[in-house]
Amino acid sequence: MAYDAFRRRVLMFGGGYGSSVAFGDTWEWDGVDWIQHSVSPSPSARWGHALAFDDRRGRVVLFGGFHAGELYADVWEWDGAAWEQILPD
Repeated sequence: MAYDAFRRRVLMFGGGYGSSVAFGDTWEWDGVDWIQHSVSPSPSARWGHALAFDDRRGRVVLFGGFHAGELYADVWEWDGAAWEQILPD
């Protein structure tokens, strides 16, 4: 989870059930209600990733994680409406 200071919302990505089912859900909490966002593209389902808010650019950044024996080293950004994968130059 990460707090988006620009939009004043908490962003949660992922989750899971048991030891083998990972979710690729994107949820925001506005202080009252949870809102699920079903957007594409989106990061794949995973555990163990990190989320942080980049206040200079106004984006939540997701890095890495793992699922089903695969380790991820990808980077995604959430702008409040959509995910964008950030590819190295």
